[in-house]
Amino acid sequence: MFKIDGPDAVAVKPEKTAPASDAGYFYGGNPATGQMATMVTADWLNTVQEELTAVIRGAGIALDRNDDTQLAAAIRALLARGTLQIDTFRQSFIGAPRWWRSYNLPPNHVWADGSLALFEDWPEFAEMFFSGGLSGMVLSADATSDNMISAAAKWVGHPENIGLYTPRLGGWFMRNWTPGQTKDANRNSGSAQ
Repeated sequence: MFKIDGPDAVAVKPEKTAPASDAGYFYGGNPATGQMATMVTADWLNTVQEELTAVIRGAGIALDRNDDTQLAAAIRALLARGTLQIDTFRQSFIGAPRWWRSYNLPPNHVWADGSLALFEDWPEFAEMFFSGGLSGMVLSADATSDNMISAAAKWVGHPENIGLYTPRLGGWFMRNWTPGQTKDANRNSGSAQ
């Protein structure tokens, strides 16, 4: 795409004129009644041009008069960027206990009730675990009952490493913890209070 560059084009965007009406549609005219066709104004053309070029530039693409596919490429790039951000946000919840507003779980969620989440059924969860994404939030498979009670918000390993048992959060109140906090400073993430 390129901006208008004919011999009559101006270098500075002109001020917009006041609208003649709040009408908003083109009309082809009617010779029988003398109704004139809609005149395409410089204001309208400049606005369309600026809107289109803003999408292309917003995707980080420099305008190129020889490429008539830039708008489509820009839309694809912006959608991919947004999809990546949305997916990164979605992935941040994998393995993290969280509040839910209903008794019905959304798709791809499990109850925090001590049941086994098999890695073969939850490949993204397995990837998160094996890449260290649950570091500090998993008890070993040989954890004692006392360990599990004192660290109720932690996952528990399976002896054959085929999955993890979900945290047992029934009846527990979730509370935020951050490194460097001064209240209960000696507590660890996932520990009971």
